[in-house]
Amino acid sequence: MNVLVRGLWGPGTGALPAPFPKGAALRPAAAGGAAFVLVDGAHPRSLGGVLAWALRYEAGEIHLLADSREEIASLLARRAQAFALPVTVWQVVPPTLRLVTPAGFSPPPPLPSAAAPFAEVLRAAGVEPVVEFGVLTGELLGLEVARVVIDGDGARLEVGVGSQDRTFHRDLEPDRAAPDVLAEVVAMIRRWRTPEGSAHLANSLAVERWLRHVVVARPDLVGAAWLAPMPPSVPRDDLRTSTAAMAAGVDVGGQPVVVATSTGIDLDLVPAAADARRAGGLGDSARLILALPPGDDHPRTRQLAAALREPAEVVTVPAGWKGLAGTL
Repeated sequence: MNVLVRGLWGPGTGALPAPFPKGAALRPAAAGGAAFVLVDGAHPRSLGGVLAWALRYEAGEIHLLADSREEIASLLARRAQAFALPVTVWQVVPPTLRLVTPAGFSPPPPLPSAAAPFAEVLRAAGVEPVVEFGVLTGELLGLEVARVVIDGDGARLEVGVGSQDRTFHRDLEPDRAAPDVLAEVVAMIRRWRTPEGSAHLANSLAVERWLRHVVVARPDLVGAAWLAPMPPSVPRDDLRTSTAAMAAGVDVGGQPVVVATSTGIDLDLVPAAADARRAGGLGDSARLILALPPGDDHPRTRQLAAALREPAEVVTVPAGWKGLAGTL
């Protein structure tokens, strides 16, 4: 870390060593100074933690040293542009650093025509069709229970929570009609995914998408007139990873609004939400609302929301939010 910083900025930065999880850092010696943060194995969710750390030390600018692939460093640089605090992203290319150009936005692939008819099959089963990055899935209270898969044999509906569960149903019951299997899975998930808080895994996965389901059904909870699910700016890579869920629509005044739902303390919430707002073609013009359960509106989240060039609003939903939306 010190070698990399001295190699580019010389020995006179005045920054002081400070602990940083999964990396190393130099904090500013005084408020308003420069901070240097090395992130080992940087990933798309790394920016929020860096910003929260830097705000703690009242940094006036940040140099993020990303030990990662160039495409990840470029994504971090793009996300950093949404914040008023100057952030420069460098890719670690031993023995030096390379200035990173922010990535652009690419339009998501369209839904293949062969997959489109399955949306009605999902609706008939009481499952919400959701399209993200050209893939049609079916969500029940925010939990993915089905996915349309397209391969050399054409399009087919696979049922299950996650890829392993889909494989289990496909291999164990190859001759059963997918709608019949889906009806059975839906019935099971409805028993497990309840406001009472069953200890079953199905009640703890994708809770942030459960909250999105609620605010789409009850947009008044966040001051919106109507909302619809919206894809994030980057694909979700794992059902078990809690990532902010997005929705877009208009507020009660008729202005465009983007809502990001999250549960727990997620430092990636604000960068991901701001990036999704820009990816949706709205720039920073749309209102950005962060919808959270009571107690999850951590001061760091509010601080990050205020640090955006166009600040986000934090709204807490009622404590009993899981019971505020019925079935589809």
